[in-house]
Amino acid sequence: NTPNYTFSSTEAGTISYGGACDSSKSSASANNNTITFNALNDGTTYSDCTITVTDASGNASDALDVTSFTVAIPPVLAEVTAVPTPTDNNTPNYTFSST
Repeated sequence: NTPNYTFSSTEAGTISYGGACDSSKSSASANNNTITFNALNDGTTYSDCTITVTDASGNASDALDVTSFTVAIPPVLAEVTAVPTPTDNNTPNYTFSST
């Protein structure tokens, strides 16, 4: 739920975020920059996220529209009760949990 996103900037500067996405990374370098979005909601589609870089002279880039994406966190399974040591029971019980 904290996806990475890479974008390119022609100048270094301060990053600002728009829409539902945010990140703790506040500065960009001239070249490729990878940011990690703050925690997002599972199953939610994000289509309004933007990134803007403002250089040292105060010139702001056009807002970069982040391509729409959906957060999909896979379930985590855990064993609760193992299959007992083999016996003459041919239908043993097995219990697990899922997030």
